[in-house]
Amino acid sequence: MTEELEFRLFGPLEVTAAGRGALDLGTRKQRALVAMLALEPGRVVSLDRLIDELWAGEPPAGATRTLQAYIAPLRKALEPDRPPRTPPTILLTREPGYLLAVPPGRIDLWRFTAEAEDGRTALARGDHRRAAETLGRALDLWRGDPLGEFADQEFALPVVARLAEARLAALENLYDARLALGDDASLVTGLEEIAGAEPYRERTWSLLVLALYRAGRQADALAALRRVRTRLSDDLGLSPGPELRDLEKAVFDQSPDLLVRAPAPAPVVAPSEPEPEPEPEGDRLIGRAGQLAELERRLAGARRGQGGAVLVTGEAGIGKTRLVRAAA
Repeated sequence: MTEELEFRLFGPLEVTAAGRGALDLGTRKQRALVAMLALEPGRVVSLDRLIDELWAGEPPAGATRTLQAYIAPLRKALEPDRPPRTPPTILLTREPGYLLAVPPGRIDLWRFTAEAEDGRTALARGDHRRAAETLGRALDLWRGDPLGEFADQEFALPVVARLAEARLAALENLYDARLALGDDASLVTGLEEIAGAEPYRERTWSLLVLALYRAGRQADALAALRRVRTRLSDDLGLSPGPELRDLEKAVFDQSPDLLVRAPAPAPVVAPSEPEPEPEPEGDRLIGRAGQLAELERRLAGARRGQGGAVLVTGEAGIGKTRLVRAAA
């Protein structure tokens, strides 16, 4: 059953099952409980922690019984066909709390994390096409803010902050890979949007400047460098880091290095058949003229459709193979 379930934590919480669509997970507290367990699939989350986070550190009297009462209907929603008196296989009771027995790959948040890391690794080893494809898949999983309906709850805050940073890093990695593949002018608008929303991310500005320059817009690239220098100085009292400073000099000097693209993958060439080595002078057939003539006569007959197999026998090393090659 677990292989049929999909958990979506980006945007409103949604759990779908093959053939049944979205499941009814009950009240907001029950939905929050599912989200909390889905953040740590395969790990026990203690009862005390669940109570503390569900009620923001101020649980009512009887909170333990209330939480336990949430479990039965959730199990029914997740496994509607489970026979009576048989143990659950998805939402499990494990001391000292509960465990969601679902593979991380069935939870969009965890798929995003894995794909983003795979894309970062591909970028680091110079596989820009694979990086762009993998990071694109990761970012496609964002159908809304992570844990959107629980964004005001204590348990969601660190997760939301971590994922916001992970998304920005994935976007920068994606733009980096696409720049290496030659997608210059088409990236400018997206990079300008990120730089406008996150004006202190120097890597974003570096990518924007490079995209502008490669699109033939040197003046705009220099203007972008002036903008980030002003923002850093006025807002934070900082100067641009070495990467931006080096980039500014390269743009001003119109360095040819700025136009260097990622090398195209080397074509896969099938290995050629090795050329036969010529026989050494000392290996010429000696004293085999009659045998050679007979073999050549038999071979000529075979080519005319006459004759049959010829067996060449003798001790090892006396030159049987050389004789046959000479006849052929």
